[in-house]
Amino acid sequence: MRPDKDVVDLSSDEGQPTPLKRPMGTKKAKEIVRKNVDEDDELAGIQRSYVVEARRLNDLIEAQNRLALFSVDLIALDDIAR
Repeated sequence: MRPDKDVVDLSSDEGQPTPLKRPMGTKKAKEIVRKNVDEDDELAGIQRSYVVEARRLNDLIEAQNRLALFSVDLIALDDIAR
């Protein structure tokens, strides 16, 4: 039986993290965390703006549908279209 491609043999070097040349300092670790938090905040802002724009677009489409519904001249339509 062949081994699964998704299974990683932890006894090999493949499953081990790359060793650092020297230990990471607290400044560098805090900088990485701060950068990740900033990226998360930026992503959240993009998602919020997307939701706002989607709501605006839906409101616009709804308003256009209302206008189209009430601007149809039923008298001008033939019997089949009515």
